[in-house]
Amino acid sequence: MRQTLNEWANELGKVTLTPWEELPNFELYSEQTIQYIRELLWFIDSDEEPIITKAMINNYVKNNIIPKPVKKKYTRVHLAYLIAISMLKQVLSIPQVKAGLEYQSSISGTRGAYNLFCEETNLALANLIVQIKEEDIQLNITDYSQGRKAMRFASNAFAYKLIATKMVELKLFIDSEEEKKS
Repeated sequence: MRQTLNEWANELGKVTLTPWEELPNFELYSEQTIQYIRELLWFIDSDEEPIITKAMINNYVKNNIIPKPVKKKYTRVHLAYLIAISMLKQVLSIPQVKAGLEYQSSISGTRGAYNLFCEETNLALANLIVQIKEEDIQLNITDYSQGRKAMRFASNAFAYKLIATKMVELKLFIDSEEEKKS
């Protein structure tokens, strides 16, 4: 089991989210967009539950989460939004993802927000790999160390989701209070 997990960590170590400057700087049709994102996010994509579909993209456009395509073509801006949404929806609701993206984009622009997202995600994945590969020194357990480690990761995921959700909610509350004062 440890060997399999380490092999997976080695594969995950090859993952680096593409920064804004390296995203395709030409327009793509929806199928090309879907293929690009599925290849980039192979580590969370599956045939049983695809990370992105044409219907999802249409819903994101319909709900003003991403800009409308121009003549059925998607740009670098669309790719950045779709990559971030595809990953963030794993831990936040779509309305929370939308609010977080809008907030971060208002601070640093779409390009800056996307690059920050890539930097933080790449750092988080690198830290995860270190945690996967390190020995269970802290646990002092031999028989159930992998089960214990899985429980630790699941508990940490819950805790981080909890704080991320609260931070998005607090920002929404602050925004609505500021709007009332205006």
